[in-house]
Amino acid sequence: VYRDYYADMIRTACIGQPTEQQKKMHKIAVRCNRECVKAVKPGIKISDIDDVRQRVQKEDGVLEYAFAGVGHGIGLTMHELPRIGPGIKDVLKPGMVFTVEPGITMMIGHEPPIPEVGTRFVEDAVVVTEDGYRELTRIDRELFIA
Repeated sequence: VYRDYYADMIRTACIGQPTEQQKKMHKIAVRCNRECVKAVKPGIKISDIDDVRQRVQKEDGVLEYAFAGVGHGIGLTMHELPRIGPGIKDVLKPGMVFTVEPGITMMIGHEPPIPEVGTRFVEDAVVVTEDGYRELTRIDRELFIA
């Protein structure tokens, strides 16, 4: 929190050396995040960003494991409207601040399960500008190894 405004970001870590599957899922999460961020510009429908998420996750074969949606507004609270997701027809306007965090779940009990257990996210905050976006998160997106 800075001057009563919230920040929100996620990075993924692995305890011990990651498996090839974990590395692959992390690369997919980063790619999806980056493609969604690049789609941000004033005048587009919020659902257009989710269309990018769905396209990328489908191309990478993980759409069936994906959380529905891309992110959420952020400001005076951690989670604000608008929700950045499917079916949201609101239009992006300069000054809007929100997160981009398309997620992939690999939780036990999900059918069909992915062999690795956990959740993959890479979350960044962006602000819509007059001609595109500015990223507010400036931390590396590498898979951290503990």
